[in-house]
Amino acid sequence: MAAAQPRGLAVKLCPCQRVRHGSSPTKSSKINFKNLGKTISLFKKLGVPYSDREVSDTIASAKTQALGIAARLKDQGVKEEMSDKKITALIAYLQALGQKGEK
Repeated sequence: MAAAQPRGLAVKLCPCQRVRHGSSPTKSSKINFKNLGKTISLFKKLGVPYSDREVSDTIASAKTQALGIAARLKDQGVKEEMSDKKITALIAYLQALGQKGEK
């Protein structure tokens, strides 16, 4: 039996966050929200159990989650805007993994 994938927006934020060797750190550290819809549609075709609504709401939901994480980081003293940074996607992914066993 295959291991369950973490559910939620973390998977939407995190799968295509690879940094290419030699790329500009400023450009590569940003989340590419534009490709999320295509990525999640592909995951659904490959068998990941996303609902039609999750697929259609991917970008808005991911941005909402990223804004929430960025607000909590700001409350903890982070001065830089973090809602569009890949580290925020990683935080969302790790949070989803941490919640996976709580159901």
